[in-house]
Amino acid sequence: KFVEKNLKPFCKYFIIHGSFASYDFVPGWSDIDTFVVIKNEILSSKKKLSLFEKKLKILYKYFVSICL
Repeated sequence: KFVEKNLKPFCKYFIIHGSFASYDFVPGWSDIDTFVVIKNEILSSKKKLSLFEKKLKILYKYFVSICL
């Protein structure tokens, strides 16, 4: 839900794959694998890139909490 709501304006694709996507994730052992394609207009704007970075930091903290 976070990705759909907060990152969709920045990403052309945001794909989660690996064990988390295939539902055989093991807390404390597995990690979360992603593949992200950023829209061109994000890379050409310092303001948009900075906002994207802030949102990614929030997502990173969530991913870390899942993996522990």
